Amino acid sequence: SATVSAGWRRAVEGLLVAALAALFLQSVMFRQGTFVYLFHKASTGAWIDEGARVVAGEVPYRDFQDRVGPGILYLNAALLRLFGDRLAVFAWAGVAVGALLTGAVHAVSGAIVPGRWRLAPPALFAVLVYPRFDLGHPKWPALLLALCAVLIVLHGRGRPRWMAAGGAAA
Repeated sequence: SATVSAGWRRAVEGLLVAALAALFLQSVMFRQGTFVYLFHKASTGAWIDEGARVVAGEVPYRDFQDRVGPGILYLNAALLRLFGDRLAVFAWAGVAVGALLTGAVHAVSGAIVPGRWRLAPPALFAVLVYPRFDLGHPKWPALLLALCAVLIVLHGRGRPRWMAAGGAAA
């Protein structure tokens, strides 16, 4: 049917947008496969260091203090455990999160912005907003969950079960 093919086209377009964002972000952060992006030393270093401290067995709020909830510390620790104790791990995770966020921005803009203008918000996000902020920061997973919540609510169109799922994602 026409709506199924339009839905598939939009999904393929979203995957293409996310892939293009990943290629762009990879080109910003790496040169010939070598990580070159300079972290913001005051904040990104703290997020990475605290993840490494969790890997080493320290417990947040007992052994060290932080101003945010422990979720990002354990997420960063999981990245270090899974992929090794290297800064490039966070750069590759940053590329992946940036691509996911750009895809989510595309999905939201596709639901509310008419025509080809739907491509402007994800392009602006990938080029102007995302690359200049800290990797490993809690705002990125939080923004991804918030965008997922918006998408769930848009999809649910007032149905209580979908509204509850959107609230849970937020």
